[in-house]
Amino acid sequence: MLLVGFGAIIGIRVGMTLLLGALLAWGGVGPWLLEQGLVILPADSSGPQFAALVEWLLWPGVSLMVCSTLASLVIRLWALHKSTRASGGTTWSMPKAGPAAGFVLAIILVVSLQALLFGINLWMALLTIPLAICLAAVAARVVGATGIPPIGAIGQLSQLSFGIVAPGQVPINLMSANTAGGSAGQCTDLMNDFKVGRAIGATPRKQLIAQTLGIFVGSIVGVLAYMALIPDPQSMLLTEEWPAPAVATWKAVAQTLTHG
Repeated sequence: MLLVGFGAIIGIRVGMTLLLGALLAWGGVGPWLLEQGLVILPADSSGPQFAALVEWLLWPGVSLMVCSTLASLVIRLWALHKSTRASGGTTWSMPKAGPAAGFVLAIILVVSLQALLFGINLWMALLTIPLAICLAAVAARVVGATGIPPIGAIGQLSQLSFGIVAPGQVPINLMSANTAGGSAGQCTDLMNDFKVGRAIGATPRKQLIAQTLGIFVGSIVGVLAYMALIPDPQSMLLTEEWPAPAVATWKAVAQTLTHG
């Protein structure tokens, strides 16, 4: 029912695009991969083989998603530049002091915490900022069009980016990529929050205050609750009791990109 609800929200055009993409991927490319022997299934396998095929089908979809979003962003910025020049105005304006100061403070905290907690080089930590902005633009466009946040795809794309920039370095691949991908994920959550807030008549300023308080409280409560449930993540995660499929995916991608 959740996907039916998404279909009602996103409209027929985007819904048909998703349907055609699913038919192409799972009805065409997936069987072709199996026929060509590019994906080898265990002898005793039966039923849907989502996990085995999604590793191959993910990357073409991510590439299309990223290229489409960035191309659209460049075209819109160029159109804005031309229209602004024609009207005699300026394309860019200086941000207000409050948001600018908050942005700079966030950059300092993100970069310094990566360096202090995980020993990541400052230049690599700084690289997460522009990557996070690009991925946030991609994620915002996708969630705006489909209502489905592409968290998994964005996370693995950020891992791929750092795998190219810093090959063989697992901490950078995991933590810096998680910072950039996590920022994109938070962007989609905030967009949905603003959408709901607008529907109920809440002003953006009040929503921003509530979100800021939520970040402060949630970061403390979330860490305490996590440590109470999983005091020793290294030995408890990826077990039968705590399978943590998302963690397993990040680990597998990191190992593949760093060790081959």
